[in-house]
Amino acid sequence: MHTINTKENTTLIALKHNAFTWIYMTSTWTLQGTYEQTTWQLANKHNNLIIYHHY
Repeated sequence: MHTINTKENTTLIALKHNAFTWIYMTSTWTLQGTYEQTTWQLANKHNNLIIYHHY
């Protein structure tokens, strides 16, 4: 479980660094709250790049 919590209508881009570490690239996320996968729609998943959009 990631501990990612963003505002609504924001996009989260995650680049897999290794098996245990993800590098997040966006200007509007914080490392607070609980990451709920049900609040995200998987927009793209290609190899180790994942893009989520929070509606």
